[in-house]
Amino acid sequence: MRIAIACEGLHVAPRYEYCESYMCYTVDHGVIVDGQNMPSPGVNYREIADTLYDIGVRVLIVGAIDASVAELFCAKDIDVIANAKGEARRVLDQYLTDELIGVDDLCNDEEYDDEDGEDDFINFE
Repeated sequence: MRIAIACEGLHVAPRYEYCESYMCYTVDHGVIVDGQNMPSPGVNYREIADTLYDIGVRVLIVGAIDASVAELFCAKDIDVIANAKGEARRVLDQYLTDELIGVDDLCNDEEYDDEDGEDDFINFE
C-alpha cells in the first residue's frame, strides 16, 4: 500500500490546496519500505486523485481540505485523513502505529458527509 502526505517542505501542508508536493511512502505489513517525493503536478483535483490512485496510493494525509475536494479522493477509494500537523515522516509513523490523534477520517466519518450540497471547508483547529 502507498500513503501520500500533502507537504510543504518536510511538513504536512496546512492547506491541501496549496501543497507543494506529495511524500509517497510504500508500506508493507506496517513497515515503510520506500519513500519518494512527487511535486504537485498543478492539474485539477480529479486528475491528481486519478494519478495518486494509479500509483497505488490508498491513504492521503492532509491538513485542512475543502469537503468537495476530499470527496473526489474518497470516490477514488483513497481515504482522506484531515487535520494532520507536523513533520511528514513523524505523522506517517504515528498513523502506522495508531498514535495519530486529533485527525478525522473524512471518507468514513458520517459527521462530515456533504448532505446539503454546499462546499464546506474542513479545518478543525
